[in-house]
Amino acid sequence: MARKVIPKVIYTVLVLLIFFVATAVFIYQFKYFAKILPQNLMPAFVKISDLVRATFASKVKVIKEYCMECHVIESRFSQFHNPNVIGCTGCHLGNPNTLEKAIAHEGIIRFPGNLAGIEFTCGRTECHSEISKRVLKSIMTTMSGVVSVDKYAFGEIKSPSGKFKINEIGSSPADVHLRNLCASCHLGKEKNEFAQLSQVSRGGGCLACHLLYDSISFAELKVYRARRDFAPKYHPEISMNVRDIACFGCHSRSGRISTNYQGLMETTLSEPPFGLDTNFVQLQDGRVFIKTTPDVHFTKGISCIDCHTSRELMGNGIEYEHKEEQVEIGCADCHPSNEPNVLPFVLLDDETKKILRMRSVGDYQNAMFVVIGKTKKGFVNVYFQNNQIIVQSKTNGRKWSSPRRSEKCIEHGKLHPNLDCVACHTKWVPRCVSCHTHYDPEEVGWDNLLEVETRGCWVENVGIFTASEPTLGNVFINGKNIVKAFIPGMILKIDGSKFPNDKFQREARLYAPTFSHTISKNVPKCKECHLNPIVIGFGDGQLKLKLAGSSSRFEFIPTYPADDGKIAKDGWIQFKSKVRGLSTRANTYSLMQEQIQRILRVGSCFACHDWNTEKAMRIFSKNYVKQVKKSCILPS
Repeated sequence: MARKVIPKVIYTVLVLLIFFVATAVFIYQFKYFAKILPQNLMPAFVKISDLVRATFASKVKVIKEYCMECHVIESRFSQFHNPNVIGCTGCHLGNPNTLEKAIAHEGIIRFPGNLAGIEFTCGRTECHSEISKRVLKSIMTTMSGVVSVDKYAFGEIKSPSGKFKINEIGSSPADVHLRNLCASCHLGKEKNEFAQLSQVSRGGGCLACHLLYDSISFAELKVYRARRDFAPKYHPEISMNVRDIACFGCHSRSGRISTNYQGLMETTLSEPPFGLDTNFVQLQDGRVFIKTTPDVHFTKGISCIDCHTSRELMGNGIEYEHKEEQVEIGCADCHPSNEPNVLPFVLLDDETKKILRMRSVGDYQNAMFVVIGKTKKGFVNVYFQNNQIIVQSKTNGRKWSSPRRSEKCIEHGKLHPNLDCVACHTKWVPRCVSCHTHYDPEEVGWDNLLEVETRGCWVENVGIFTASEPTLGNVFINGKNIVKAFIPGMILKIDGSKFPNDKFQREARLYAPTFSHTISKNVPKCKECHLNPIVIGFGDGQLKLKLAGSSSRFEFIPTYPADDGKIAKDGWIQFKSKVRGLSTRANTYSLMQEQIQRILRVGSCFACHDWNTEKAMRIFSKNYVKQVKKSCILPS
């Protein structure tokens, strides 16, 4: 009798177990089923499926590898990269079945995160194959915009458009310029030295962000550098908690986003002034910066990855021409005028769900996540709770309340409906006063793609560095004009008179749309924009209203006058000229003549009336022309 009962019991248990697992996995993965499941039951099913996954994952063991007989790896890993589960050869390859060092190290990959051969390491089918394919198309790998803008400035293409890949450039003057000065800042640059992330870190593919040394593993790294026969015991961590230093190496150049964010402005000093002046900071690459106002988000402790999403940083599988096309987020996502759009956990996309499960921060199953306006996908760490938008740090769990758009801002937007948020809220931007680059056939240079010295290279002579309010310009998107913040992108004199087989000279005057990451809650007063020649595009200088009897006119005296008396050295457009200034983007220009006339017409009022912002907004929200008195002398 017992012999017949036991098989039935086992059979019943197996059927129930299969049903239990299948149901949990189905609910866990198939988000559309969540739309018909009662919401009060969903958290229980999510917890059950998480438990199932954790239970099965903990039981998986790899075949014994002999790697750890020598390396004795102490875990600095999360459960997802635990070598006791996935082994060492899951990432580094090699031969795990022998204690013979030479044989064990055959085919070993010292730096698995490098994009060359990524399909055999991080991008294996059972690991991160989908993400690795996206990274290869990411703007941080292709550097498409950097390539197109440089070629446009050199006159090699007619528009700063098109899709390019930095590792496929040739040997034209612009390509060699990129090789000499720009091509080290991309994820495809191979990491070939064991090193902690620093201010001068470049490339490394996945390791550019996700390899983190703590004090113990870094101490062992120092020993390894001194004794190459030393086998480290502590492996650095493979982590999702990407620190800002991972961004700094590349993003402290060009637009200087990382330094701007911290409130550091570059100078032309070769070393800090003598004495105890703590206002100066010297970076590892030797550049000297002076301290100024940091971004308001930086002062609150918000990290780069607290705002930027995985799809922005690693790409979404689409190749873009310029970085702003890959960016998903916008100011209004966290600072809306009304209540934000939200999604429950069960309706989030699969990638966001997976990240939330891996981070396991808070009660994410019951949270309502704020939706990103551009993509309609949910943030990982921004949710709506108790009528507040809460931003939670991805690295330490700290929380901030994100204020909604103020009434003053809404009223200001009615007067300036096409004005982008950052046009007003950018505290300062880095500026330069004309740079010069020339090709020297005798200079010893460096090819950042081939990693070799070259005979002959482009040499850059920088101009004066300054900081000021941004310049305003027009970006035309889908037939709509948006006024955005700009900085001098390339005010560049190019001397290629000694370049082999292609002798030329050229000048470029291109301003670039920017998000300089110097956001402030305080915005300029009306007068500070409407009478500011830098904001309008003329360059630094004095803009004066001259009275002449019953009429008046504006005069501009540049701080850095041009040698030919035309556009100021740091300017985008010439005072009283109808010629539009060009940009590093197609369909993007300086302010047009009619816009400038409106700005200065309003500005002429502030030449006499020192109104505060509130009073000025009340006056100009109406038809102020009808309010002009006979005694007012407006510019002709």
